[in-house]
Amino acid sequence: VCVCVLSTHARHPPALTPQIVQAKDLLPMDIGGLADPYVKMVLRPDPNKTSKKKTMVRMRTLAPVWKEAFSWPVPAAANMQDLRLELT
Repeated sequence: VCVCVLSTHARHPPALTPQIVQAKDLLPMDIGGLADPYVKMVLRPDPNKTSKKKTMVRMRTLAPVWKEAFSWPVPAAANMQDLRLELT
């Protein structure tokens, strides 16, 4: 579902940039046998509770396609091994 890239371009501060592409074979969640899926993301640790993001909802599908990109700036003091991107 997710591909992550760390930007290290000299003109831009480092950023974690995941792209949510698609999902397949989701479980039906409504009486019609379909679902209205979306992806929620949070970059941990998140002491200020400001890193939450989510995709758009794709209506009535079990194989959604999003092709949505997101970006979180990575603080200069952050250790990349301590960062964790949670998807739900």
